[in-house]
Amino acid sequence: MSEMRVSIIDTSDMTPELHGGLIGVKGSPNPTPAEKQECVETVSTYVMDGWAIAADPSTAIGWLAALTAETA
Repeated sequence: MSEMRVSIIDTSDMTPELHGGLIGVKGSPNPTPAEKQECVETVSTYVMDGWAIAADPSTAIGWLAALTAETA
């Protein structure tokens, strides 16, 4: 089983839209309910702080991260 991983990229010297930074979200192809919960909580927190989310929506956890970022 693979756990969700969040990669943090400092974007403080880039455009104002990315003032918080950029995080990449990667997880298992078949996430557990706990991993889904962690994804929603983590992504919501970062988005509300002005971070941009980079996730592959063709994967289950990436789709959830993208959806969470869009609705937050």
